[in-house]
Amino acid sequence: MRARSRPRAANAAAGHRRGLIRINTARARPALMGGRRRPRAGTGTTQASATRAGAHGQAAHRPEPIRPRRTHMYKDLMIPMTGSAGDADALRLAVKLAARHSARLSVLESVDLPVPIGHAWDMVPDPTGGGVYEALRERGQQRLAELKARLDDETVCWDARAVEALYADAPHTVAREAFDADLCVLAGSGGRADGAAALHAWFTALLLESGRPVLVVPPAIGPTLPLRRAMVAWQPTRPTARAVHDALPLLADAGLVELVVIGRGDDEPALDSARRMVAHLVRHSIPTDLVNLRAGERSVAEVLLDYAERSGVQLLVAGGYGHSRLREWVLGGVTRELLLSAQLPVFFGH
Repeated sequence: MRARSRPRAANAAAGHRRGLIRINTARARPALMGGRRRPRAGTGTTQASATRAGAHGQAAHRPEPIRPRRTHMYKDLMIPMTGSAGDADALRLAVKLAARHSARLSVLESVDLPVPIGHAWDMVPDPTGGGVYEALRERGQQRLAELKARLDDETVCWDARAVEALYADAPHTVAREAFDADLCVLAGSGGRADGAAALHAWFTALLLESGRPVLVVPPAIGPTLPLRRAMVAWQPTRPTARAVHDALPLLADAGLVELVVIGRGDDEPALDSARRMVAHLVRHSIPTDLVNLRAGERSVAEVLLDYAERSGVQLLVAGGYGHSRLREWVLGGVTRELLLSAQLPVFFGH
């Protein structure tokens, strides 16, 4: 004797009680298999990439394949003009980045207005600087006009303005202008000893006071975009994890990312965290390899830069100031060596 079938509603209720959810895909199947799709409201067209002859001579539409959207992008970039020889090269790369990410580029020209020094017989120093401030402002406006003339030929969205540092250092004043930027671009020294103190002042202020990552670009360095090869100097520390996260728009655009771990022995905890980070980047659809290197008698920064040169790396991502910045700058450290010696762009996060 044939058993009676229960009504559909009863079957659905029973399945719900057992924690099962059944999805009927029959209605969606024709659209996925090449059936006709309705046009979107207001368009009068269908989303189809190709047509083929169907029954009775009618054209059956084949829908476009679903492609992942580019979700990691910078939308606001900032670059200060530091007066160094590398400003033009750093600006050139910043323009490339802005074009690649359809971002707005803010270029800041700083005007230093130092504390006025009074004469020995003056009761109170002249707060206007005795005409010195006006001359400094005029010079700043001239530099700004030249900067705007250079940017007029670019097709990216940009703005350029002068920032006055009254009774304060220009790096600290400019750092407060970077709160709404996704990334700060800074001209590097490329290994030159002159200008190291000024570079340190700009870099430290931007990295530690703005809360923004800093991309340091050495002179005469301008990699093509998108990057072919990028490298992450991995350490299981907060600044490094922050740097990787902030660099995702660049890493997602690279052909290959290498996560490099440098140890002086069996550093299994660092390798475990590196494997997890590799898996994390792969989940972001970023092709990533894990590389384990030994430092030996060389410094970590020396090993990193040597490997980057041999491998054709175009971008290095690292955490900035994992230790005390005073200790690193006086006694030496990875951040200091990378900042002053790198011959490729270095992305620092903190």
